[in-house]
Amino acid sequence: MSELELAVVRRECGFGMGGAERYCAEVVKGLAARGVNLTVVADAMESEVRLVSGSRVRFERAQMQGRGSLMKNMSFFMSARRVIESGNFDLVLGLSRIADADVLRISDPLHAAWLKLGYPRTLFSFLRRFSPRHNSLLSLERRSIYSARQILTNSRLVATQLRHFYKVSPDRITTIYNGYDPGRFYPVSRRRRCEIRQELGLPPDSLILLFAGTNFTRKGLGLLLGALGKFSRSIDFRLLVAGARSIGRFEAQAEEAGISDRVIPAGYVKDMALFYQASDLFVLPTLYDPFANTCLEAAACGTPVITTKTNGASELIARVSPGFVVESGDSESLAEAIETFIAYSEQERQVLGERFERLASEYTWDRHIDKLMDLFASMHINALEQGTETVPVKETG
Repeated sequence: MSELELAVVRRECGFGMGGAERYCAEVVKGLAARGVNLTVVADAMESEVRLVSGSRVRFERAQMQGRGSLMKNMSFFMSARRVIESGNFDLVLGLSRIADADVLRISDPLHAAWLKLGYPRTLFSFLRRFSPRHNSLLSLERRSIYSARQILTNSRLVATQLRHFYKVSPDRITTIYNGYDPGRFYPVSRRRRCEIRQELGLPPDSLILLFAGTNFTRKGLGLLLGALGKFSRSIDFRLLVAGARSIGRFEAQAEEAGISDRVIPAGYVKDMALFYQASDLFVLPTLYDPFANTCLEAAACGTPVITTKTNGASELIARVSPGFVVESGDSESLAEAIETFIAYSEQERQVLGERFERLASEYTWDRHIDKLMDLFASMHINALEQGTETVPVKETG
């Protein structure tokens, strides 16, 4: 495997970007450390990725053009294909919608599933999928999935969606859960938590709830604000919102719920560790996430997590606290889960946090990279022996 020439394809790759872009950076870092020769095919790559990964990482630009997600996706699809065809790679790992990947990882929300989960069930919503934008994105997604030798998912949720929407055979799907860096995300003492709160300007004795995401609609901020209205007079809490300097149109909803003075926009946060460590509870009522890594990172810091069944990370959360996995779009069940946590004693919260931390400790980036290496090795060896035919790879978790 030390001689393996691998192309990693993602529109952008960097630690200071979004979740899928950070995933790309972590994978490049981990694979380079194991001696894999890498070429990152992207429109942009942070210099930090090259610095931490050493000389084994090359960068080939596949340029995105135009405005809007459709034009960017289509132009990158074509540009990446040209770069890959001109290269001499043993394997291609696609982290964006691309053609003919050896391993295609579903890093972004599956668009066919998002059309069903993210929009109201109305005639207009049904017709939406026939719009040029959605139809083109579905076409790119379909071409990427059908042309891939093996498809990698980060949850059973997405594996099930692939079988449902695209009739993908189970033997073409491998599930490997995400990872986290234990050197960055870990529990702190009660004293240190108080110090962090002081550094962040948070009240020392209030209940601190944390929400994180840049797409407030998909991540469920509106649902959370509605649920928190129930506690506006009975509980001293603050909602820390990481992702933007303002909650924009959701401000009116916070006003209506009577909690606008409790909501603290934290802006874009590159390193979330301090925010997890300062918080009592992480709440992500997302409408859809293949696997929100923020949930795993919060758990690693010993911060309990409430999320929805349409978040692949809920498959891990349910192992610790099934009642903290709620129905998507159900503000009542969300409020009940938060109320359950509020009712816990300080000792019960501590025990719960320890259980979350133990769960997360099983899913480090080192473990994730090891499983990727096993997958690549099986495909590479099989390709050498049998051409391009691949052997089935079972779910590894």
